[in-house]
Amino acid sequence: IVWPDDKLAVAVLTNQDASGAASDIADKVRDALFRAASPASLDSDQRVKQVLLDFADKKLDRSRLTANLNAYFTDEAIAEYATSLHALGSLDRVEQLSSSKRGGMTFRRYKARYGDKAMEVSVYETPDGKLEQFLLDKQ
Repeated sequence: IVWPDDKLAVAVLTNQDASGAASDIADKVRDALFRAASPASLDSDQRVKQVLLDFADKKLDRSRLTANLNAYFTDEAIAEYATSLHALGSLDRVEQLSSSKRGGMTFRRYKARYGDKAMEVSVYETPDGKLEQFLLDKQ
């Protein structure tokens, strides 16, 4: 797999072409390379963590959102997110699981760990780093 704009490439050799192992390995290496090579990825990790912390306190920094997501997060929606996150306890860590490009935006999938509980977080970000989508899914 080659990403010429990012000057990255991944080649995986296996001795079994009937398996999806090469593709799975390439995807994991790609994700690790993009996280390591991209300050934007590290910024996104911090942004997602802060949004989760803010939601737990019924707060939201709307300057981090696109107009579309801003319209979605009414006071009622923020309260629902706060109730869900507050019940999990303290946020221990946020781990980026994958990222990809789509429609001019970057999709990132995270796992947020709260003790022995976890939430999956899916976000879409615009090129300027604003959140266009922020979804939680209980694990």
